[in-house]
Formats: sequence, structure tokens, C-alpha cells
Amino acid sequence: MPGAEILLFGETHGSAESPALVGEVVCAYAKQGPVALGLEMPSTEEAPIGVYLASDGDGDARGKLRSAPFWLHQDGRSSVAMFDLIEWVRHLKHGGLPVSVFTLNPNLARTSDDNRAIAQALRAFHAKHPARRIVALMGNLHAGQAKISPFGSTIVPAGYLLRDLHPVSVYVANPGGSIWACMGTCGVHEVGGHWYPGRKPGFYADSPVQGYSMSYMLPGLTASPPAGESAGTGRQAMDGRQ
Repeated sequence: MPGAEILLFGETHGSAESPALVGEVVCAYAKQGPVALGLEMPSTEEAPIGVYLASDGDGDARGKLRSAPFWLHQDGRSSVAMFDLIEWVRHLKHGGLPVSVFTLNPNLARTSDDNRAIAQALRAFHAKHPARRIVALMGNLHAGQAKISPFGSTIVPAGYLLRDLHPVSVYVANPGGSIWACMGTCGVHEVGGHWYPGRKPGFYADSPVQGYSMSYMLPGLTASPPAGESAGTGRQAMDGRQ
């Protein structure tokens, strides 16, 4: 795994696999020392997540966390898989590992504003906790360290704004599958994979996307719906991990 003190994982929102990957990374690093997980969620979610992490994860605690309007947001930032990731951190924390969660405070509306907000939130957390490793999960338009123009206008990613902190940006590549997203309609959408066909899952010291020094090839993509619309607890999916 990458050895940097700040890791920025750039994902395609809406899959089960990306949050699961980051959960395993957090677990591995937490066995070495304190780790903070940064999530692409508004600041209003940070306190409720903290309360949930301190709870026993019962039905009442899960219901309180998922009752906020954010958890009905129609993309992968509020998915069942993301809730499962928070539950996994709670599980690790109650197991004695030094883990925490902070939010990256995007406005969930405009990419340019999100990048500035994400960079500012991560920089502020790092300044307050300089000895804590940061593993942050965000959309792949945010985590890179090069200016890009995917839609004509230039985007300055959060990773670019954080270059002085020397983060490692990891592009979460995939061979295709399904995601939950709002693309014309909100729901499950099939997406094609075209990054390094035939690669086995794992970390690689290259990337198909500019601004990323590393990549991780997922085994596939499976859509994960909004947690606010699901009756599942997520607990069974995470407690079996080692």
C-alpha cells in the first residue's frame, strides 16, 4: 500500500467496492497508528457521525444517523456502502484501533466550489492533527493533482490545491459494472470499464488519469443505493472482516 501520510482516493460514486476498499486501507493503517477517514459529506454530518461511532450501532443509533436529509441524496456519497464504511470504522474503533472520521464539507452542487471546500477542510484537519494519517475518499474529479478540462472548462481539483502537503492520489480504476447515480434518471446504471483491461485487483504505481501517481484496480462495480432508502443495516457486511 502507499506509504504517504495523506492519501486521496478518487472514485466513481455509487459503487459498493470503492468504500469497501477504503475501509480495508483504513483498517491496515490503523494497526500502525492513528488514522482519520475523510468523507465527501457536508460538515453538518460530522457531529452525528461522531455520535454514531461512540454508540453500540443498534437500530436506534443507525436510524438517527440516517434520518438526516443528506442520506436521501441520490448518489454514492450517501449510499448503503458509505454507511457500511462508517459502520466498519465504528467496529474498528470499538475494537481498540485509533480511527476517526471527519467530513470534507462539499456543497454537493458545484464541482469548483466542492474542490475548494474539500481542500480547505482537509488542510484544516491536517493542521489540527499533524501526526494523524489521513485517508480521504472523494470523487475522481477532486482527488487528482493536475488541472483538468473534462467538460470544456478547466477544473482545479482539491488534490491540486493540496500539493504542498504532498498527498498521494490514488485513482480507483475498474473493469466496469453498475453504479447508483443520477444520469438522466436516478437509479442503477451500467458503466463500461476501459482502464488497463485484464489487470488483477490491487495497487499499481501508475494511473490512466492525469494527476494521479497510483491506481487501484477494483474487481468490478456493484451499484449501492442511497442508505436512506434501504432497510439494510450494513452491519452484517462489515463485521465479518478481519
